[in-house]
Amino acid sequence: MRKGGVSPGVFLAGVVLFLITALYGGRGPEGRHPSDALPLPAEGTLFLHYEGTKASGLSPLLKAMATVGGERAPTLDALFFVPPLFLNAGETAALLAWEENALHFYMAARLPKEHTQAISEGVFPKGIAPTLTGVSLQEVSPGIFGVRRKNEDLSLFISVNGGITLFASSPEKMSRMALTLERQAEPIDIAWKLERRWPNHIFFSDGGLFSGIASMEGLPAAKENLLVTAAWRDEDDGGRMEWHLEGLDTIFPPSLLKEFREAHWGGRYTFPEPLVAAVGFTIPERFAAFLEDGRMSEAFGLWENADELIKGLLAGPCILSLCGSSKFLVYSLPGVLLQLPERGREGETFAEAFWKKEWSALVPGVEKLDGFPVGGTTAIPFSIVAAANFRMLQLGLIDRDALRHERFRSIYDYAPLLSDIENAFFWSYLDIPKIASALQDLAKIGQVAAKMGKNLRVSPNALFQAADALKEMGGVTIVMPVPEEGFLEWRITKDAAPTEEME
Repeated sequence: MRKGGVSPGVFLAGVVLFLITALYGGRGPEGRHPSDALPLPAEGTLFLHYEGTKASGLSPLLKAMATVGGERAPTLDALFFVPPLFLNAGETAALLAWEENALHFYMAARLPKEHTQAISEGVFPKGIAPTLTGVSLQEVSPGIFGVRRKNEDLSLFISVNGGITLFASSPEKMSRMALTLERQAEPIDIAWKLERRWPNHIFFSDGGLFSGIASMEGLPAAKENLLVTAAWRDEDDGGRMEWHLEGLDTIFPPSLLKEFREAHWGGRYTFPEPLVAAVGFTIPERFAAFLEDGRMSEAFGLWENADELIKGLLAGPCILSLCGSSKFLVYSLPGVLLQLPERGREGETFAEAFWKKEWSALVPGVEKLDGFPVGGTTAIPFSIVAAANFRMLQLGLIDRDALRHERFRSIYDYAPLLSDIENAFFWSYLDIPKIASALQDLAKIGQVAAKMGKNLRVSPNALFQAADALKEMGGVTIVMPVPEEGFLEWRITKDAAPTEEME
């Protein structure tokens, strides 16, 4: 052996030590990981599996699920009463599964030792109990404790097994987790292939739900699962998520998916400021051809036999946005603008014919837009635009002042991330604070309408709550190069303005 060298035995021992550390570093007794406690769902089960380095990555998902679950998700509702337990939790794995016609919950987390010790004794850890007023633990079987709020039994059970804290929606599910952790039942085993070093991962299986729906609708869909894998990371001012889908080609014909891929976006798209939201997508010719004769003409009050022209207009890139401004009563709302590029003569024909309908007698005059020789805008009875040149057709409800050339800005000014996107199946940009503000204005309109005896079928209180939930978000950009994959970036508004409360 060379002086100063390393013997093969020492080198091999170092490799083995490295592998042990990489595979089992930070794990509990016997190298167990929280995911080892999650049972493998039965074939055909709809489920969502999460793994993360901290339980905080799961909190937004649970909150969203509980919000939409309502009375069907009492377990998730119960989790709102014990969030302090998760503040300091480390490695976490969870499983939401639709089993036995109900939503069930499994979760395993690595809590601080003092928290684990307290829970194993049937009490909440010190420093947490005062924040859980009226919430306590009650032993329902040896080592398994049910969460109670005052005199109400909540559908959440907690146990400790070998240093790992387990949560489940029933004692039976808890026992199933214990058997899985002890290798007496098969655990869920997901090999994360997407951004493996990122701290949060989810895996979703629809259990064949979407292929079943597609088959009932007459599509040649095989009975297969739609699988979604996603990973995300948090940053100081936001975060990024990436995802990948498998199984779309078993639900939709591959030839149809190929049509979705043919979306080409350049840097020519601009929007009136302020821009609240924008989305770009392509409508395949096959979808446009689904229109039945007379349906579109009747729906839009257009001339007879206009459907063929509309079919030609729809196929191709479409950009729909909330931008500029419009008026309703005394309130200012974002305008709505649909842009259909490269529609040529058909676009000009549509814009010209649009203003020749009988209802146009109510319009005192149509003002031309700079750069759009056909059609124009009007402010009476309300703000309408239907204008075209050979390269673009614009339709919408938006104030004329917002359509001045100097008010337009490139989408790249709003979402720099889109500057690198030339070809994509789908893209969108959302300015969440502006959306929250628009929801507040809609809520106020709903209040006024209610006082006038009109029902808009939208709860003003629900709109206020939605605005409040969104106020801390910033800009969100979504890009899907192809239907099977995409990424999302979001930014956080640190100094969010408080939302107004309902009167």
